[in-house]
Amino acid sequence: MFRYPLEEIRGRIDIVELISTYVNLRRSGKTLKALCPFHTEKTPSFIVNEDLQKWHCYGCGEHGDIFGFLMKMENMTFSEAVREMAKRAGVTIQQSPAESKQESDREKLLRINSVAASFFSETLRKSPQAMDYVQRRGISDDAIANYGLGYAPGEWRALAGVLTSKGISLQEAEKAGMVIKSDRDAGYYDRFRDRIIFPIQDVNGRTVAFGGRSIGDEQPKYLNSPETAAFVKNKTLYGLNHARKSIAQEDRAIIVEGYLDALTAQCAGFGNAVATMGTALTPEHVNLLSRYTHNVVIAFDSDSAGMSATLRSAPMFEQAGFDVKVMSMPPGSDPDSLLRSGDAAAFSRLVAEGAPLVEYRLELLKKSSDLTTDSGKAEMLKKAAPILAEVGSAVERDRYVRTLVQYHPNFGTGTARAEESIRRDVESQLLRRGRGSPRDQRPAAPAPEIRKPVGSSLALAEKYLLRAILSDPDYAARVFAELASGQFASSGGKTLASAIAERVSDGQSITCDDLADSLAGTEAGDLLSEIVVSESGPEINEQAVEDCLAKLRSNWKRQRMKELAPLVERGEISSANTEFAEYWRLVQELHNTV
Repeated sequence: MFRYPLEEIRGRIDIVELISTYVNLRRSGKTLKALCPFHTEKTPSFIVNEDLQKWHCYGCGEHGDIFGFLMKMENMTFSEAVREMAKRAGVTIQQSPAESKQESDREKLLRINSVAASFFSETLRKSPQAMDYVQRRGISDDAIANYGLGYAPGEWRALAGVLTSKGISLQEAEKAGMVIKSDRDAGYYDRFRDRIIFPIQDVNGRTVAFGGRSIGDEQPKYLNSPETAAFVKNKTLYGLNHARKSIAQEDRAIIVEGYLDALTAQCAGFGNAVATMGTALTPEHVNLLSRYTHNVVIAFDSDSAGMSATLRSAPMFEQAGFDVKVMSMPPGSDPDSLLRSGDAAAFSRLVAEGAPLVEYRLELLKKSSDLTTDSGKAEMLKKAAPILAEVGSAVERDRYVRTLVQYHPNFGTGTARAEESIRRDVESQLLRRGRGSPRDQRPAAPAPEIRKPVGSSLALAEKYLLRAILSDPDYAARVFAELASGQFASSGGKTLASAIAERVSDGQSITCDDLADSLAGTEAGDLLSEIVVSESGPEINEQAVEDCLAKLRSNWKRQRMKELAPLVERGEISSANTEFAEYWRLVQELHNTV
């Protein structure tokens, strides 16, 4: 396992030089000021302290060091920011042989892609046919340059020859997905031929793959590079390198289906548009977007395939805490065609009018049902029940029930009976999913009315304890004697505390570098980086540690009681079980603390 040389990197990167590449800093006494890049303001409240090599915004409260600034500015993880800063500082990060080989293989692929991208770009300018196609699609010269568009000529071995002339073996080019080994002889031929080329770039602007669009009738219409060590389809969104700042600023992403949809949308002023690449949206896409926003508008094509993809993908976002809206495209339209017609205002209106997922699905269901007959209405309501069962809020479910009541056969005799009937169908679906409670179930076990802890207060207490543990082995021993790692508040806090506790129990010293290495790319790693790059915060003292311990212990008791309550409620644990006694002990303890 390697260690991040954080202090060496900090010693070589001047915070003023770094931040000056993003904002206009002006000297103000011993510090420098600027308009904050993280929120809108008219009076500068963003301060850089050159001596401390720290920055702080008194307007929005953001603060940190060089790593924290890059993480915030470029929406990077701690690990990504450290690697980027190390590269700029000329500092080598030591890696294991396996990690070094993996990094070397990736760099080879990126070099091959870079050579190919240059070749495709040069060839586009030389091909009147390809340039005519691009211009007919409304793509400007500036867009061609900004997005690195190119053209793969129709010859079988045009790129293969260029790669060979650059000293690149065709065996390596095959690993990069640029050429294919021939079945007829020992040679190789180009994967992309007679296609407009769209370079696919990672969030740092490095070309990791290509998409090719046929000019004529050749199938498939779109052809992507195969997956490689540098390119994984379900972890990549086209245009995200251009869109990420707009997404963060607007706190919303527009997800479209194709390269041209994303490119045209961004060029038309919708800089927060990104595209999938012929693959369904995945949990990895959700995780990737969650770095920048938790609000998405899905703008897939209006044809049935696009609608089906929307229905498959959107629930995954909602499960991850995203607010999902679905944009209804006019029949026969897609974002590219709508925007190329010059109607950006219509597209903007459709984005703003995006419907919540449930409403969108219910409207599709109504349109596909025969609502002129009682049997058609009954069939529609039967199909609507499982959709409503996916709604987490009982209040929201009830609201949707009231919108459907007019289609129930009992509606003519009054809404009460009709609503009751629909609710029973929805409850039946909830029970199947394990989310409901049968009406004849025994009454819930009494639970005390407990004041809900304030989330931010709890998070601050957790961070304070973690900072205390990291700063002093005595505090670490004391905290873990009274609070298990699994009793911390957040999942990241639990993981970080567990990693620290493991080292403490083994008699190891605790270093942030070591922890950052082992937790890089995880929620716990992000929490650690937040603690590491933040300012020192309140002074650590005995009373504050005790107060934070009490807050986390109380929170854990509440959570444990909530876990046990349904089991007591359903009779799954009784007085013969130790959990039964534990539940009532927690009820009593929490009552006494209110």
